[in-house]
Amino acid sequence: MPKIHPADAEAERCLEIQRQTASRGKVADTIMLATLALIILVFGLLIYILPHSTFSEDENRTLQTFPKFSFKALADGSYTADIGTFYADQFPARRAFVQLKGVAELAQLKMQNNSVIPGKDGTLIKRQEYTDYSFARANMSAIADFRATLAEDNIPVTVAIAPRSVDVLAHTLHPLYGDSRSAVIWNVLSEYESDATELRDIMTLHAQLGEYVWYKTDHHWTTAGAYLAYVALGEKLGYEPLPESYFTPETVSDEFYGTTYSSSGLYSTLPDTMQYYRYEGDAGYVVEDMLTGDVLNGFYDTSYLEKKDKYSSFIGENKAHVRIYDTAATEQKPTLVVVKDSYANSLAPFLAIHFDLEVIDLRYYVGSVAELAREKSAAGVMILSGADNIAISDSMTLLRYGMAKKAE
Repeated sequence: MPKIHPADAEAERCLEIQRQTASRGKVADTIMLATLALIILVFGLLIYILPHSTFSEDENRTLQTFPKFSFKALADGSYTADIGTFYADQFPARRAFVQLKGVAELAQLKMQNNSVIPGKDGTLIKRQEYTDYSFARANMSAIADFRATLAEDNIPVTVAIAPRSVDVLAHTLHPLYGDSRSAVIWNVLSEYESDATELRDIMTLHAQLGEYVWYKTDHHWTTAGAYLAYVALGEKLGYEPLPESYFTPETVSDEFYGTTYSSSGLYSTLPDTMQYYRYEGDAGYVVEDMLTGDVLNGFYDTSYLEKKDKYSSFIGENKAHVRIYDTAATEQKPTLVVVKDSYANSLAPFLAIHFDLEVIDLRYYVGSVAELAREKSAAGVMILSGADNIAISDSMTLLRYGMAKKAE
């Protein structure tokens, strides 16, 4: 009998074990495949059986419903793309799976989910880095031209650039996170505006001291932060800021979840607290929508406190043009034209003490800001925009529209 090599003998023994257990393995594989098929079938059916949501409160966005078929949409690929989005948006228990994905990302030591970085004390910070600064340069160039043009009419233009969470709350980030790439935008802005970093530095200093000047789950400053901006802008805009003791903080919600929370998928994060800084007579102010004629009595639309987007309770949601004035004023105040994004919404109640306000959002406004400033004989124009908005949008270039004086 030929001698069998020990390795061959061991291989034969393993093969025999496999032959003996093959039937049991087939049963296990069949059960696993049947279970997976059943899960896919059940979830596939539930997508159509369960009611479809049209809006996600957690993510603060509209969800895809089943798309309407057309041959054009099928041909250009949009129909199949919308089908894919529909399944993703309407998947049963979607919130739980989104949260599970966020936990899994952190468990893999990625330190972020959906470009949101969890910091200390429940802080959520949007990672914001840019590879192209053409929008920023175009916006700042347009602002410089606008300022030079209105100087001919003796209308001063003040530029205030609001920082981002990644700037103000950098001290809460993991030590391994480097902020050099996210900070480049400030070098670009400073080329055009020498004091571009003023508000950033003020907010950062107070945040490092432990003051609640920036929301932990949102990209805006808190009302306390808006007060700091109000004080900082006093000298530039020509008013004497009132002391903080003049205002009475009123907590209106302790369940505010902001935009950063919405995109994070980290739904176990604790909510923010929102306050109004009330003062005597503030209920006598009016916020008038100049397009629709709708009027908000006082600065606060409290109906938003019952919704996810609680920040919109400050003078209402973003609109093209609103006028803010005091109905009880005994003397006419100077007019300040405010070209803004949403950072100015919580600042408006402070500025309205000193000015009648013409508040413009260039993302929706179709008129000429220069002509409006001239028409109102404005004491000044303040441009207040977040650094991120300047970096990713060219909305400020619309300042050039109607900038030149009309021929007489």
